[in-house]
This record gives sequence, structure tokens and C-alpha cells, in this order.
Amino acid sequence: MTDFVQSAVADGVMTVTLNRIDKKNALTQAMYDGLTAALSQADTDPAVKVVLLVGNNDVFCAGNDLEDFLTLKELGPDSPILRFLTTLVRFKKPLMAAVAGPAVGIGTTVLLHCDLVLADKAARFQLPFVALGLCAEAGSSVLLADRVGQAKANEWLLTGKPFKADEALAHGLINQVVDGQVCEIATAMAKQVAQLPSGAMMATKALIRQPNQARAEKAIFDEAEQFVRLLKGDECKAAIKAFFTRR
Repeated sequence: MTDFVQSAVADGVMTVTLNRIDKKNALTQAMYDGLTAALSQADTDPAVKVVLLVGNNDVFCAGNDLEDFLTLKELGPDSPILRFLTTLVRFKKPLMAAVAGPAVGIGTTVLLHCDLVLADKAARFQLPFVALGLCAEAGSSVLLADRVGQAKANEWLLTGKPFKADEALAHGLINQVVDGQVCEIATAMAKQVAQLPSGAMMATKALIRQPNQARAEKAIFDEAEQFVRLLKGDECKAAIKAFFTRR
């Protein structure tokens, strides 16, 4: 577990906290390892009934740390990113998220694997893959359309335009918008969910996810193959260079 990914269990809820606030919780490969370790622990710990993924009340996740990401040589099954994504898509217990501030790239696509998502009204979502010369990831090439419809998925993925919490709610990406204290409100909800019969929750989640499980896993690996190819291409190199120049 990295210091930038922390976990704690109380009242049946494992809270997994992204704690790299000065970098807006941009994910490094070490942080992916930390997330995988937390989910793996939660999966086997009978004291954990629900997992809640949070940042803080100002920031959720600004996507991948591009400097760290550029060191990526491949995206094989044992790479930190794919180990996290396969653990995520196979996770059996209820998974919740509390979103505030930026939710960019993986900060948005991870929500497609969550069962309940609360967002602050000031949260901002974005899928900027094409603008960076890249493609969809985390199974979003199929799961986003399943969740929000093909037309809206096309718009968000192909244009990369940012969108607000009320738009995310209107199209079914998230469950609820709150005005402040989203982490505290989500924690209270998670504790309520944790009091429900665990076996019934897991069985229901499995039934809900079953029709798209194989498609989602296949999409994750298909996307990874294209992602690495594009990452090495001139369009991506130019886009990332422009990003660092602007920054």
C-alpha cells in the first residue's frame, strides 16, 4: 500500500482514500498497486461489506499522472493498471464512490464499475482521451454506452468535453448530487448499505453485472492494446507535449 492510497475499515465499510491532493490525486502506477491491494483485501475480509472510494471534499481524481504514465512500456496482464482494472471489474462486494472537484479520465471511467456514486454539485467530469491522442480505457468503450446511452457516450468520449454533475446525473452516470460534504454523506450511506444482508447484496450485484461481465473484461484488454499503440504514436506525443507546455 502506498501512502497516497490509504484504507480503513469501520462499521462494515472499507474507505479507500486517494491522498495525493497536491497533484489532484493523479494516479501513478504505484497508486494503482495500492488500489489493487485494497480491493483484494476487501474482497476476502468478512468484516468488509462495502467499499467506498473517496478523495476529499475538493478533489476526486485528475486522471493518470502523465509524467509517470510516459514511463509505461507495455500494458500486459501483470501491469499495475491492468491488474487494478481486472480486480475492479471482478470485485464482488458493493462499491461506492464520493466525487468532488475533478474526475478526469480514470477518475470518471472508474465510476462505471461502481454500484452507487454520489457527487458534489461542483464536481467536473471529463474523458479527454482522444484529445491526448489516446482511446477509451477501463472498459468504457462498452460500459459507458450501456450506462448513459450510445449518443451521450459518443459525445463524451469523442469530443472529450467536460460536463457537470447535473448532466452526469441526468444521463445516469451517477446516482445523486449533493451540496457539500459529499464524503461524509457517502460514508453515512455506505454504513446503511453495510447493514443489509451481505450475501443477498453480492448475489444481486453478480446478477446485475453478469450480462456485461465478459464484454467488459474483453473491452479492457482490447482497449489496452490500442492504448499502448497510440501512446507510442506521434499524435499522443504531440498532445502530451502541448499539455506540458500549457501547464
